[in-house]
Amino acid sequence: MTLRRECAAAEKHPQEDEFPGLKGCPSIQRQVGMALFVIAMGPERVGIATRHKLMWPYVEYTDDDVLRTAATLLANVHTALLEALPPAQIERISKAQDAYLSFAVGDGSLDDSCPFSATAAPARA
Repeated sequence: MTLRRECAAAEKHPQEDEFPGLKGCPSIQRQVGMALFVIAMGPERVGIATRHKLMWPYVEYTDDDVLRTAATLLANVHTALLEALPPAQIERISKAQDAYLSFAVGDGSLDDSCPFSATAAPARA
């Protein structure tokens, strides 16, 4: 049985009484939201309810588990979204990434293919 099926069949989260926000299995959409929050803030800076919603139905895990789960979920969602795009759109994204990397870690020059203007270019560290 997959976790999603177990999730749907589970009666309640083991810590639902302590954390009412854990009532019911979180939707994948909600877990993606939690994953974005974890990536933005770091697992150590989000609340336990946020971590529990992302890791549902598990209650024993490390901050590294939470971060890895968030990154994996977001990578899987974005991979699926990219597969649904037309090839021309994927090519534009690929060229923009190449241009960004050339600017950010390459020689720092911008050419006509770069989607960033000289004033909107990302700051170098």
